[in-house]
Amino acid sequence: MFDVVDLGSLEVFVSVPEQDAPFVQTGQPVDLTFSELPGETFNGKVVRSSDSLSQQTRTLLAEVQISDAQHRLRPGMFASAQMHYRAANPGILISGDSLLSLARGQFVPVVENNVIQMRPVNVGRDLGTQVYIVAGLKDGDLVVVNPNDAVKQGARVTTQPATAGQQGGGN
Repeated sequence: MFDVVDLGSLEVFVSVPEQDAPFVQTGQPVDLTFSELPGETFNGKVVRSSDSLSQQTRTLLAEVQISDAQHRLRPGMFASAQMHYRAANPGILISGDSLLSLARGQFVPVVENNVIQMRPVNVGRDLGTQVYIVAGLKDGDLVVVNPNDAVKQGARVTTQPATAGQQGGGN
């Protein structure tokens, strides 16, 4: 017995998180990077998806086809995939350190009139160091960066401008 492999055209299976699943479309461009080939990006496109979420992982399985005329990629290699799409309203981008996960839900501490308010929020895309908040915050809210145990509902605080590294990105 033997396996027949075409190394010039590869299919990569990508598990897309539930919050991103509605945006996956056939023909959509995808950039793939491999740790074995640093600094190189392979362009592919979505050729099909499972059209349903896995009950175990809450992800959508998308198949991405890429070409590798130089035959550098091998079956079984792991890739990082970046899909390109525009969400209608991605939410407000904040530092992931500002999000508090408590037994009663997820909260972001904001400052109103020098008093901490714990706002219940709904999280959209999680980028690791930053998260999109799709409900619970509004533009202009003063979000506490990296809150500690002293940050509680009703605590009085004095605000100061964020340093350049702490300022969030825009939409």
